[in-house]
Amino acid sequence: MQDLFSKKLILLNYEAKSKDDIIEKMADMLNENGYLRNKENFIKDIKKREEISGTGLEEYIAMPHAKGNFVEKHGIAILRVKDKGFDFGAADLKPSKLFFMIAVPENTTGNDHIKTISYLNNIFNNDILRQEIMNTNDKNRFLEIILNTPNSDTIMNKTNLENFILAVTACPTGIAHTYMAADSLKRAANELNVEIKIETNGSSGIENPINEEDIKKAKGIIIASGKAVNKTRFNGKPLIEVGVKDGIHKAKELIQDIINNKAKIYRSNTSQKTESSITNNTSNTEIYKHLMNGVSFMLPFVVSGGIIIAISFMFGIKAFDPTDPNYNKIADILMQIRRWECFLPNDSNTCWLHFI
Repeated sequence: MQDLFSKKLILLNYEAKSKDDIIEKMADMLNENGYLRNKENFIKDIKKREEISGTGLEEYIAMPHAKGNFVEKHGIAILRVKDKGFDFGAADLKPSKLFFMIAVPENTTGNDHIKTISYLNNIFNNDILRQEIMNTNDKNRFLEIILNTPNSDTIMNKTNLENFILAVTACPTGIAHTYMAADSLKRAANELNVEIKIETNGSSGIENPINEEDIKKAKGIIIASGKAVNKTRFNGKPLIEVGVKDGIHKAKELIQDIINNKAKIYRSNTSQKTESSITNNTSNTEIYKHLMNGVSFMLPFVVSGGIIIAISFMFGIKAFDPTDPNYNKIADILMQIRRWECFLPNDSNTCWLHFI
């Protein structure tokens, strides 16, 4: 845990000019201390993530993050602005003033960054500690607060819980919001005396997966996600689906809605769509099959008709016409054969096969 934080990566009372200035300054801090391979690509990914969904949290805090091969090693830069904050899309609409920028390598193994987020989330939810890190100008004290916060895993120690619910948390990058939502739901469940199992779909893939037995005994399911999640497995169960930020900020309300039977029963129509799709595809396939079968039988007539016309034209374009100066008996015979082939009257030269 201590390896993830360094006084070299802490900057307090920075006079920021803009949101981009904050992002670039923190990227510089990481880059200058050997945490990045490609600063430009890292910044680009950070900004892309902000466009998808702001990383601002409540109470003036934001957690911009990125994962990729542009990161050399896992690190966290911390920056606090001196005066006014900047809009990072926080749910409470407050401008962000304290920033934790998380850099995660592409092929990260283990869950160090997940533990880090849980630790930070504990601080953010503690009014006294949060106020202290917002105000202290001592880097040593700042690190002391972070490194000595109790692990959130210790809060789930109750037995004989009244209800059992399930939750799925996920976000596009799966670095911060996924695990913060899981942590908030875990904390809220503990307060409400509810047992909860949370499946996270984050940077390490799907962890703590929900199985059929879990679904059978669950009172309801909460999906707090910023990307598509497989809901078909929850068919017939009470389900609430919200954005991942609501999982962070409204965890208690979501669990209470499940307990109080306010969640709607989820009905999957996948099977109906599949059956309809199969029927339509089968019908279309049969029509296509018959059409192509007919074309196959007509091809010899089309080809032979074309050859006959080509030969007759060797004697002249209208050599088949007795009134034409270039009239030729062979051309006339060939044209007669073509008419018989296409079932045409003597005064017609247009074969119906040529319209196919």
